Amino acid sequence: MEVTLAEFFMVILGACFLGAGISGFIDRRRDRVRANAIKRSTVRCRVCGCAYEAPDRRVARACPQCGRENFRGRDRRLG
Repeated sequence: MEVTLAEFFMVILGACFLGAGISGFIDRRRDRVRANAIKRSTVRCRVCGCAYEAPDRRVARACPQCGRENFRGRDRRLG
């Protein structure tokens, strides 16, 4: 089977576009996973607004600035 020069370059060009698309998809996915990991390990104090890292999985964590206990996750209080 004989391949012309134009067909050869079209295959090369298609492979480059496919590689760029796959690379972009992997980069966006990796960034999203990292952002979610940072979001899961960061807690914001509900009193003073200080943001601090809490890498362990404890439910309540004391703020390093004001000392108030902050609960991980959404605030489910009614008032």
